[in-house]
Amino acid sequence: MYTDDQLRMVGESAARSIAERSKWIHRRVEQITFPLPSDRVYRRDISIDFTIPDLAPIGGDRNQGTPRYYVPLSLLERWPPLLRLDLRNAEGVPIPLLTSDQNAITDAALLRAIARDVLKRSGLSLNEELEEQVNRLAGLREFDRQPPPRERVLTGTLLSLIPPSTLGRRSPESEALADDDLFVELAGAMPRTTLLWLRVEGKIGDREVVKLSYDAPFRINPRSRSVFGLEPLIVDFQAPHLGGSGSYHLAVSVPPPLMISDSALLLMQPQTAQGTPHVHQPVTGCTSTQQSEDFVSSEGVLSLYAHNEARDARFYVSGPRTGSQGKVRIATVVERSGLIRPGTMAGLAITILLAAITLRLGESLKNREAVVTTLLVAPALLAYLVVRPADHVVVGQYVGGLRRVLILLGLLPLTSAVALAVAHGWTCALKLILAAATLIAAGSTLILAAAWWKGGSGEMRPFSSSKAKVS
Repeated sequence: MYTDDQLRMVGESAARSIAERSKWIHRRVEQITFPLPSDRVYRRDISIDFTIPDLAPIGGDRNQGTPRYYVPLSLLERWPPLLRLDLRNAEGVPIPLLTSDQNAITDAALLRAIARDVLKRSGLSLNEELEEQVNRLAGLREFDRQPPPRERVLTGTLLSLIPPSTLGRRSPESEALADDDLFVELAGAMPRTTLLWLRVEGKIGDREVVKLSYDAPFRINPRSRSVFGLEPLIVDFQAPHLGGSGSYHLAVSVPPPLMISDSALLLMQPQTAQGTPHVHQPVTGCTSTQQSEDFVSSEGVLSLYAHNEARDARFYVSGPRTGSQGKVRIATVVERSGLIRPGTMAGLAITILLAAITLRLGESLKNREAVVTTLLVAPALLAYLVVRPADHVVVGQYVGGLRRVLILLGLLPLTSAVALAVAHGWTCALKLILAAATLIAAGSTLILAAAWWKGGSGEMRPFSSSKAKVS
């Protein structure tokens, strides 16, 4: 069990190293998949290749035995809680995590150390009021006095960096902190995230690999036009670790029969000048049509890459980008050969069958038994497309609109068969029922046909079209 003083020492010793993390975090590889067919979640697997930086060991002397360090490797969301969080070393051995209270103490110590260093360079010091604000940002609740009412309303916002027009003139200390990119980056992120402090044993300069995985919820708006296949479903995945490693790789794979029709990579930076460092805005990006983009600056060459093929998308970033975050966007559609094409052909066949029966109702009544039997076959053929028990639950949620159309198409011949079976002869009511069923079947088939046609059009590539604006 670590003492508070030991945890504070860990945070303070990491202040210099975290500013240079792109030098000792060499490679970060992430993969997003949907491995649980029965759960509406996606899994994020992260592999980090790094060198133990110059840190103070915890609870011992680095020259005696094998020292233990806590390395600030990544950012984790505070809420909602991560599902199935698993942290292991290269050999697959589980690594214990700090508790939330221990994490808050360490995060606050790191942020205070950075603030003190920034203020010291300007000939200033960290006063009690700013220190309490820093503690709150890190989730540390161990302070004596309660914040004033104005601060309670703005809980979770970096008060010291709000524009002067909102809270009056800022103090010199606040101005100095607002001008420091590292402090703004961490302070803007900490209200919603916490640092992952990795426990590692070894020597400074040792090369290590750690693997982290967790699940996150995935939801689709059931009222979206995308559930009918009329437009792609655009999904955003945050990449908060993009700015903290030498190279960054991200792969996204979706379950069948979904396909990735387009992809884009966005590089984002905090809106410090606008006084909202917790909000990030896109500054540059790359789409799958461009595949790669190089941006030359005084700091070096920034390279971006985005590409998608079938059910997979790949993203890559290298070059100077410290302090940046990222976001990847994918456009997903339903594979036309898996659900839409068979559904369209079945809808066309049902429409033609109902139209023929309606137009030749007299003859249909004479051969009532054969006609009713034929009508009852259609729902059975559509049942496979509707049920598809092997589909992922996310796929079932995504194609819910198409399945409702197929269910309606299956009910129409069933209803018509019942009407023919109970009818005593040719009547206007029977004619109207069959005509209405034919029109509804034609409309449903048009929806499926539109989804089939749009699936191969440029509208399903929203990021790469000439009119698209990726943001």
